[in-house]
Formats: sequence, C-alpha cells, structure tokens
Amino acid sequence: MAGLPEDLESAQVIEERWKRDGLQVTKPKYNILLSYPDNNKPNRVTLTSADGTIIIQTEGVEKAYDPTQPKTVNPFLAYTPNGTVSSTKLFYANYGRLEDLKHLASVVGNASLQGSI
Repeated sequence: MAGLPEDLESAQVIEERWKRDGLQVTKPKYNILLSYPDNNKPNRVTLTSADGTIIIQTEGVEKAYDPTQPKTVNPFLAYTPNGTVSSTKLFYANYGRLEDLKHLASVVGNASLQGSI
C-alpha cells in the first residue's frame, strides 16, 4: 500500500533493475495526505435484527491466505472517517456507481432511499 515501507522497497527493487538495464531513473518526492486503517480499531459491519440481535458481524481483520505474504491490510475506505451508521432500510446498489444509484431510485423512488443504507 502506498506510503508503507514495503512500497518503498518495491520502488527500490524496480529502480535497481531499471538502472541495471541502462535506464535513467528519477524518483521525485511527493507529500501526499493518505489515510490508513487503524489496526487497533478495525472497521466492522454488523447486521442486526429489529430487537438488536447480531445476525452477522465481520471480523474487521483480513486473513493472510498466502504464507509468504503474512502482512495484510485490514479493509477500509480511504479518506473516510470511522463512524456508526444505522438504518432499518437496506438497499443493494450493484457497484454504487451513479448509474446504479439512478436505477435504484427509479425503481424504489427517492423518498424510499432517504435515511437508508
């Protein structure tokens, strides 16, 4: 993931190989604001019934499926703060693209989507 030591290591490997192949390499420095997941407070999704019983709760931690790559990045959505969202209305919106949301609104109506997830 960008900005982590492993990312720098990958860039250095590529730089060395390109230089060995006779290419001129420049590595400009950038100051970029990046957000990262908080490993102490992983993001979770919980689906509860009307009485508050937990039906499904995600772990918030990504499993390492490749033993040669044990370090994983927990699921997160960059540039969005942690928070709690609650609603009794849940809709599926395919990929969540503008066209998907427009189609959903045409099927159920904008009023039905208000206050929903």
